[in-house]
Amino acid sequence: MVVTMVLLAALVVAPAAARVDINTLEPGDTVYVGEENLVFGPAFGTEPVTKLVHFTDQTADKTILVSDPANFELKKSEVGTTIGGYYLFGDTASEKGKEVGTIEVLIPSVALDVVLNASRMDSVDGKSITRDNVLDFKVQNNLVGFAGVAGAPTMNIMVTLPGGGATNQFGGLDLRGIPADGTTAYLGGISLADAAAGTYTAVAKWPAASDFYGKGFDSNVVTFEVVVRDLSISANKDAVIRGKSFTVSITGEAKKDYRLLVRDVEGLTQGEYPVVAPGQVGIRDYSPTDVTVTTNAAGTRTVQFNTNQSTGDWGFTIRVEDPADPTRCDEVRVRVERGDVTITAAGTGVYAIGEEITLSGTCTDSDTVYLFLTGPNLPTNGVRLSDTAVPVEDGNPATFTRVDVEADDTWSYKWNTGDVTRSLDAGGYTIYAVSEPRWKDNLIDARFATTSIQLRPPSLTVRTSGTTLTRGDDYQIAGTATGDPDSVRIWIFGPNCQKLGVLVLVENNGSFEYTLTGAETSDLAKGQYYVIVQHPVTNGFDVIADGTRISGPGIVSVDLSRLQAFDAATALINALDSPNVDDIYIKVTFTVADSWIRIDGVGDQIYGETFTVTGTTDYPAGTALTCRITAKEDGVTVLSGEAVVAENGDWSFEVDTVVIGPGVFTIRVMSPDGQVSTTALFDVYDDMLHPVTPPGATYQIESIRVNPPLNELSPGESLTLTGTMGAPWFGYQGCLEFSTDLEDLVWSYSLERDGAVICSGSRNSRSFTLSAFELDYGQDIRILLSFNGTVPQRAEDQVLLRILERDAGGRVVPESEYRLSFTPSGGGTTVPADLTLHSGWNFISVPRPLVAGNDTALIFAPVETGGRSIFRYDTAAGEWVPLAETDQIAPLEGFWIYSTGPATVSLNFSTDPLLPPAKRSLSTGWNAIGVTGAAPATARDTLLSVNREWTTLIGFDAGKQAFETGIVNGGSGDYTDSRLVYQGKGYWLYMTEPGTLCAIGA
Repeated sequence: MVVTMVLLAALVVAPAAARVDINTLEPGDTVYVGEENLVFGPAFGTEPVTKLVHFTDQTADKTILVSDPANFELKKSEVGTTIGGYYLFGDTASEKGKEVGTIEVLIPSVALDVVLNASRMDSVDGKSITRDNVLDFKVQNNLVGFAGVAGAPTMNIMVTLPGGGATNQFGGLDLRGIPADGTTAYLGGISLADAAAGTYTAVAKWPAASDFYGKGFDSNVVTFEVVVRDLSISANKDAVIRGKSFTVSITGEAKKDYRLLVRDVEGLTQGEYPVVAPGQVGIRDYSPTDVTVTTNAAGTRTVQFNTNQSTGDWGFTIRVEDPADPTRCDEVRVRVERGDVTITAAGTGVYAIGEEITLSGTCTDSDTVYLFLTGPNLPTNGVRLSDTAVPVEDGNPATFTRVDVEADDTWSYKWNTGDVTRSLDAGGYTIYAVSEPRWKDNLIDARFATTSIQLRPPSLTVRTSGTTLTRGDDYQIAGTATGDPDSVRIWIFGPNCQKLGVLVLVENNGSFEYTLTGAETSDLAKGQYYVIVQHPVTNGFDVIADGTRISGPGIVSVDLSRLQAFDAATALINALDSPNVDDIYIKVTFTVADSWIRIDGVGDQIYGETFTVTGTTDYPAGTALTCRITAKEDGVTVLSGEAVVAENGDWSFEVDTVVIGPGVFTIRVMSPDGQVSTTALFDVYDDMLHPVTPPGATYQIESIRVNPPLNELSPGESLTLTGTMGAPWFGYQGCLEFSTDLEDLVWSYSLERDGAVICSGSRNSRSFTLSAFELDYGQDIRILLSFNGTVPQRAEDQVLLRILERDAGGRVVPESEYRLSFTPSGGGTTVPADLTLHSGWNFISVPRPLVAGNDTALIFAPVETGGRSIFRYDTAAGEWVPLAETDQIAPLEGFWIYSTGPATVSLNFSTDPLLPPAKRSLSTGWNAIGVTGAAPATARDTLLSVNREWTTLIGFDAGKQAFETGIVNGGSGDYTDSRLVYQGKGYWLYMTEPGTLCAIGA
């Protein structure tokens, strides 16, 4: 029989004073938010209470007005969250010390819980329980102010049933009228024997007659589930690797004892079973495989089992049973399995001896991985990685390299292949990872894995800035050193430089870099320098510098400071080559040469334009080179300035031809110290002719302008000529004749004196004359002459302008004739009467046979070649052949000649009509040829005689000092063989087989 009772326990804190009655207040009473019909009793004095004031320190932060001190309600909206001591005042000021009394204001609070009757410490709120449990409702509140007061409020517990109904009667207990006076109430002995299965909720509520009803002061809600539960057991894993743990969860009745055991397995010893982890909550009567388990208030308990390397590789049955009725039981099966081991080596599997190799993997069979190594010249059963001089011993953990396995079953080990007691040979090796300390011959039933690696000797590569060094430039020595050395040593020997074993750090990726700065190289002497980069291989450098001496195992110490650069480098190399030294090295050399400045080809320039002189130098970027331009005629400097060297060694200097004027000039570019310089010649032309007046003439030609230019005239084209000349004719009786070969002529002229036109006229003939009468004005005059005409069609040489002076008797004045000739394009022979050379290299040929006696290399004698030879090219021998003065110059051959400035080579052609046209035998490969003929012709026509043998023709633009776009036999676009080739130029011609080139003109 269940005894139903209500037990009350007093709170530790009692009210300061009991109320006179439930509604009448006195100073010091506790008042709860929500109370109604309150009366401020006579203890507060005769003056009516009008307000309640809350202070923080001396500052009032909450005031509640009392409209009726005989019928007062303490409202939640007025109190808010400000609780504690309040001062009561009448009509006086609200100041501390003037109050009529104080009260304590609190918010009513009620806490509800549902606990097991057996312990009253185990809450089942939110849990599932079975019908064999007995419950208590536990009610706590803070309404201690009502203790001992008649008419104190009470509460009711409302239980909501699984079907949705609500009741104050539950488990045979009346849940109404629970005192709310600060005590803790246990409503005990609630039987669940007849309770329906399902979820129950409960809440302590204020009844309708209470001042607190409907004001939000009810208790919290508790929930519990009544279940019909069988005894059961489950495991968190179906299988577990030995050495790991697993858990089983028991579900039964609340606070009940059950037996938990591991069923016997035939043939297993006690140490081969999984065992219950000791010290767990809810376990007693402990033995490793058989314990008593007490469930919690929810009827459950979780128990951990441990395994180790001795646990059998077996399936085990875990059983739970009711000691009072062993037939009430359940079982779960868990299999314990052996673990596994894996191993990998980071990287490609190929390593230099001395490098660090990261080994890693997993191990689920033990808490330690045992590593050993096999390979060339090592014991068959392996050696310890961390000390390759120690052979491993089966079953002796101390002889292996041991690595702890992390909680996530992973392991990792960094092996420095250079930090070993016994040096390793190059070759293939196998690394073993085992879950037990077993050597190679005893791995049949062991858990292990292997990885294969290749060890190679350390290597060294070196790259430098080049084989030559310009003083003031940085010089870099860099490379890669495998084998994981901390550093390499760099040795430098030169005419005035010794750097002995400079340590250079090697980065993690094996790279290293050392720089001789520009400040260091600026003082280096001219000559050859030797650089030796030394790699320590393993165990440090064997050869080192001790001051200026080198020392090492088994070598004779040498003082390098007493040796020349080559001998010092040789002495170091001999030491490094010693059989007692395992260091490796690479030797490189570089040369410090004289600095240089070069000027790119400067072509002829047109007056009035600005052009840029460019060049290169080995002086460092930022160097200011001095540029000076002088007139060749008198050496006067016409322009000077600076050119700053760019990063790539280029420099440039801008020249305004308006500043320097027309003429022939020399540009000199000099280093800052004036020790290095170079020069180039160039011409500046204007678009006017400045003829030299014939020595016998009285007139003076100043300038002539032709439009279009002479070299662009074509038959039938219109032409304009203008010119100026002086005529000092005072008292002179001669006349001037003007004539031309142009057609459709219209002449115009005017005579000026002191800048004013005094006479003008025009003519429509090929010639006209100005008489002495027309020219003599008593002082010097200027003649302004112009004409328009049409270029004739005939092919012979034409006269554009002829000026002739006759005396008073009509006779031609000797050496007074001026003649300006021209040849229309396509209108007659264009064979040049001379060769025009540009500054720099020129690729030339002669278009026709030269007259005997004037057909050797002597024709080039006037050319200033700067000491360079004139070359022909021997294709068959593949050699350049310098020309001797007696060597013949014949058509169809190209020659290379260097000129320090613009020059003209006069040609004297043979007029012998019995001389046959030229021909020349060509060899397979590149041939230097020339072109014959009376006018430019297509490459196709020019090379018709070797049409089947030639493939490519390349000309050279001497003005630009650059090769032209090639012409291809049968080509198209820019490479078409319909392009013109020109007499007087040289060309490279490629022949696929020998052939005979024939002239196309005689």
